[in-house]
Formats: sequence, C-alpha cells, structure tokens
Amino acid sequence: MASWLICRFAAALLGFVLAIAPVAADDLADFNAAVEKAANHNRVALGYLRTDSVDLATLALERMSDAWGDVVSRFGKTPPRKVSGTDRATGERVSSSFLFG
Repeated sequence: MASWLICRFAAALLGFVLAIAPVAADDLADFNAAVEKAANHNRVALGYLRTDSVDLATLALERMSDAWGDVVSRFGKTPPRKVSGTDRATGERVSSSFLFG
C-alpha cells in the first residue's frame, strides 16, 4: 500500500514539474526580449552619437532608459531562474555598466 502511494506521489510531482517547465522557459524568453529591446535602443543611440546627432541620440537614450526600467520593474525582484543565480554585486555592475557605458 505504501509503495502505491509513493508511486502516485512521484507521478504527481513529475507531472507538476513538467507542467511548469515551459513557464520558466517563457520567463527567460521574455527577459531576453526585454533586455534586447533596451540594448537595441543603446545601439541606435551609439550610431547617432557617431554621426553627431545629439538630439536623436538623446531620444534613443530616453527610450533605452524606459526599456531598461521595464526590465527592472518586471524582473528586478523575481528574475528568471537561470538568471537568478547571478550574485547581486555582479548584477548591479552589469546594469550600471549597461546604463553608463
């Protein structure tokens, strides 16, 4: 009787893990897409700065700041599982270097 109960529990646990696995992958995909959106604005701003288009670079940097704020608001407290293993000091260093070059 006990082995039957253990098997049912193991099957239920396996089903639960398999059910939430795609959710974790979607979180990582959403995170990557949000960071890429901010990085894209950064690349555009760099291009404008190379051509001395300061007004357009300013606009691109404002958009980058908004996009990065979206990343922080969506994933700052609960990052995707694969990203959350990064220690906090490294994460802060990466974000500040991203924002300030």
